[in-house]
Amino acid sequence: MMNKCYYRLMEKFEARYQAIKDQVSPNLFGEHDRFTLSPLLNYDITNSEFGIDKEHAYTVKRALRAIMGEPFVISGSMKGNAAVELIAPISYVKYDPDKEVFNIQLSELIVNHYLELNVYDRYSPLIARSFDGQYTPRFYEWACRWRKQGFYDIDYDNIRTEFWLNAYTDDKGKKHKAKYRDNGDIMKKIIMPSLDEIRQAVQNGTCDFWLRLEELPDNPQVGRRGRPSKPTRFPLLDGVRGSQCR
Repeated sequence: MMNKCYYRLMEKFEARYQAIKDQVSPNLFGEHDRFTLSPLLNYDITNSEFGIDKEHAYTVKRALRAIMGEPFVISGSMKGNAAVELIAPISYVKYDPDKEVFNIQLSELIVNHYLELNVYDRYSPLIARSFDGQYTPRFYEWACRWRKQGFYDIDYDNIRTEFWLNAYTDDKGKKHKAKYRDNGDIMKKIIMPSLDEIRQAVQNGTCDFWLRLEELPDNPQVGRRGRPSKPTRFPLLDGVRGSQCR
């Protein structure tokens, strides 16, 4: 449900962004000040748009709460005492059970970040939602976010954090066991199926890039279970030419 809620919100964002940009000015968001960002911050989304009825509104509430509690790592690393930059994607949520509407406000910082990266000239929520794999949409989003750079790096511990694979206790007090403790399982169950599905989308003509996998030298920072957390690089390759995106 987290992915479903997030991509529904991003679909709204993209539609409004494109409408304002096309109707007003291609350079409308060039300064990225508060005035120009304000039309992109606030969204009303109904239960039906989330694909639920009134009796299941609690599932969206939980998902939005989880999204608010998982800020994006914009730069740096969560490991040790390294520098890091975090941005929470959602700053406010209000649910009206009578109208069956969620009012959701994106944070100004995350909207500004999206515009600076020019993500939504390339990102398509429709493509993201077309993937069958549970983890593929996030790999696709990461690729869109770092497309100008031509690659992105992530290590196994970060993947565990991003996909809630570590042991945790939910808001009802239920304990969930850790999944895929071995890095090889993450490679087999998460990374390769996601990359294969993106490549299949290229062959089907629905995606214009695919990802290659490169394992980098061990991170000197010791990861979980006292072992180095090997970082992984995903170069973005043009779906037609096969050359690295820039």
